[in-house]
Amino acid sequence: MGAGSATIRSYQPGDLGRLATLNVVYHTTEWDFPGADFEAKITAGMAAFLETLTAPGNGWWSADLDGDCVDTRHEILQEEAIEYTMSLNGCSVTVGVWYDPFTGQTFTNPGDLQLDHVVALGDAWASGAWAWSDAQRKAFSNHPANLNVIHGPENQAKSDKGPARYTPSNPAQTCSYLVQYGSVKAAWSMTISQADFDAIAAGLNKCDEVAAAAAVSIAATPTS
Repeated sequence: MGAGSATIRSYQPGDLGRLATLNVVYHTTEWDFPGADFEAKITAGMAAFLETLTAPGNGWWSADLDGDCVDTRHEILQEEAIEYTMSLNGCSVTVGVWYDPFTGQTFTNPGDLQLDHVVALGDAWASGAWAWSDAQRKAFSNHPANLNVIHGPENQAKSDKGPARYTPSNPAQTCSYLVQYGSVKAAWSMTISQADFDAIAAGLNKCDEVAAAAAVSIAATPTS
């Protein structure tokens, strides 16, 4: 049995200041595109994109990018595990121990956990991914800074919602979720709806102001 790093992306001192970069990101109302024809093209493109990502064997949203036979889902399972056991061929996680901060629960069956994109793929598409290259979309879909393994029902409840419509069922995770969502949006220069921006600002203002005063950066830099 291997030992994971039990990575939990927690709210850190200075995160409120770090998210000041969101102020330079163009704000738009959710799904507010310039003109009906443009909106129709974008939403149709998003549907096709999501269908491509979820098609069996496409190797997009949970890809083996480094060629080690362990795809993105299982790499995140390893990263966020307290401990884990791999399959005989070394390609997948079969059992382990995970603490899900979004629900505050502990799990031992990886089948109970789903790979969640904090900024959902549909949200990303509407926020600028429609104009990206396929390589950028694949990189975003598999980037660990935007991924967590969380309990399946929690992931289903979250769906493609942003902070204006979703908060973790475990209130203790709210600040960390807001930081992770906002940091990914800023790092990838995506647009953000006014409602989601306001939800992040209001939420972080309720977080520990003393902790938020210190300057600590967080890792959310996209790779090429």
